[in-house]
Amino acid sequence: MELLEIDLARVRDYTGVQVPTDLEIYVLAEAETYWQEVALRVLRRRLADLNTGDGIASVSLSGELSVTFTRADIPTIRAAINRLEADLLIITGEASGTVVGRLSRSDRGR
Repeated sequence: MELLEIDLARVRDYTGVQVPTDLEIYVLAEAETYWQEVALRVLRRRLADLNTGDGIASVSLSGELSVTFTRADIPTIRAAINRLEADLLIITGEASGTVVGRLSRSDRGR
């Protein structure tokens, strides 16, 4: 896909602004159709890094940047993955079923 500037910003909303680089995101986007798929690839890699090894994933550029993720980040990453997967199901028309929710009116008491 051709990743537009707004799409890059949307990916960054999920992945943060430092890692991966914009160039790496553009490369990932070449194999995908939607920006959500790009964000999913980044987040799934982070989750895989946390689930393997000692549970700490870190990236650093000497003297420039250091980012560390720990097992405490796993629920947050999984929640973001779930939101993106749900968005993709809607976009691709694969979503089915019934959404159950509670309706309430502000002008009526409970």
